[in-house]
Amino acid sequence: TGTTKTYEELDEKVFTSDRKMMSTYHQKGATKILYAKGAFEEIIKKSSHIAKNGEIHRLDSAEKNLITKQALKYSAKALRVLGLAYRTGEFKEEQLIFVGLVAMIDPPRKTVAMSLKIAREAGIKVKIITGDNAITAKAIGEKIGMQITSVATGDELDKLNDEDLLKLIRKP
Repeated sequence: TGTTKTYEELDEKVFTSDRKMMSTYHQKGATKILYAKGAFEEIIKKSSHIAKNGEIHRLDSAEKNLITKQALKYSAKALRVLGLAYRTGEFKEEQLIFVGLVAMIDPPRKTVAMSLKIAREAGIKVKIITGDNAITAKAIGEKIGMQITSVATGDELDKLNDEDLLKLIRKP
């Protein structure tokens, strides 16, 4: 009927579009533990170990590549992909122990495709702006009937001058 909190929450680092992750810090007895979730790219970047079959192992670049490939496969299917990790000890978002990926569907509303069609017929050029992974954004755009030929991340947009930005926004 309900859940019981067994750890006292000590602190939290909230999700922001810059950090693309969040963490909570808890204590039970003498044990302090940080739980993190967020964009898989951020979580995997901050992870140095992996929990596998009840054991903790060093997370090497080959394994990070395998995890990233799987996350990208999920993203290409228009799934939102989160990474999960934890660490004991200090409240630092580094040297995390990677736990896994969560891929979930966040389907567009049923009316979106028709609304886009009406907008196009009215001469409106529609663009997608999102904090999602670029591959996920492209897959969702195509799912709702958009012709996507270019995708730029927020980091890429930040580096563009005004002229290059205008060129980019003219592309589908």
